[in-house]
Amino acid sequence: MKLLLRRTLQLVPVLCLGAGGAAAHPLAPSLYELREGSDGAVTARFKRPRTQATAPAPEPRMPAGCSVLERGASWGEAGSRIETWQLRCQPAGLAGRWVEVANLGASPSEVVLRVELADGTAVRSLLTAAEPRFLIPERESAAQVLSSYGRLGFEHILSGLDHLLFVLGLVFLAGGGRRLVFTVTAFTLGHSLTLGLAALAVVRLAAEPVEIGIAASLLYLAVELARPGRSRRSTSVPLAAGFGLLHGLGFAGALQAAGLPAGAVPLALLGFNLGIEAGQLAFVGLLLGAVAVVRSSVGAGIETLTRAARLASAYALGTLSVVWLLERLSRLA
Repeated sequence: MKLLLRRTLQLVPVLCLGAGGAAAHPLAPSLYELREGSDGAVTARFKRPRTQATAPAPEPRMPAGCSVLERGASWGEAGSRIETWQLRCQPAGLAGRWVEVANLGASPSEVVLRVELADGTAVRSLLTAAEPRFLIPERESAAQVLSSYGRLGFEHILSGLDHLLFVLGLVFLAGGGRRLVFTVTAFTLGHSLTLGLAALAVVRLAAEPVEIGIAASLLYLAVELARPGRSRRSTSVPLAAGFGLLHGLGFAGALQAAGLPAGAVPLALLGFNLGIEAGQLAFVGLLLGAVAVVRSSVGAGIETLTRAARLASAYALGTLSVVWLLERLSRLA
């Protein structure tokens, strides 16, 4: 709930200040991956997207008790930085060891941790500034899979201002009541479909065009919000469903970074999707609660205030979307 309130409050200066210093999160967070071989050898890999290049940069710590045999670095797709290590973690292996990423307090994004043990067990977690360490368990239960992927989905949507701003725009566009329920449901069905297809590699699309498309979806939504009268409300359900397909591909970036556990793919997909829905519904609920408080205070003037807020949101969303669109197009150059 603290994260939800923090992200919601962050929208206030973003909408007020426009594009001055706002930035949406990239589709894929940083990835810290540890793969254990049958002979006790461990390969460590840390991938940080170019858009997360900060000073000081997030720095992975090797598991306590593991010795570094070899180290390397290279550049990956879209300018991402990839560092690799060859480790020796005998005699006990990785199970029961702590792993950590330093400098997350200075980083604008979280780090997905993925661990594959020698017996085929796969575990994962989300490392943040509040929780930069993780204890590798012996085995991950079904409840842990559901919980860890649910947390990943919940925190992913709440860490993405572009996704939250789109949901905010949908709330203004639908206007409340049954149409709001239908609109949110359509958005859910749309992104759930493409999230599952992308996670299962049925649909493959590079991150760059998806990022550009999400920025364009915000611009289109801003134009719809600026249209006068109730005619714009009739577009809320098909618009939410159509762009939901696009946003689902964006959500899949974090899920692909975390990986899907062998033997628990449906459970992981369910947990991640439920986490996204929980974050989305909590955000919508908080918005509606704020509207109810304002309505009780303003009374008869709520309609005028709502129209003003809708137009202000439309112009702010339009400005931000253009900035993000130009920024993301520039990465293709």
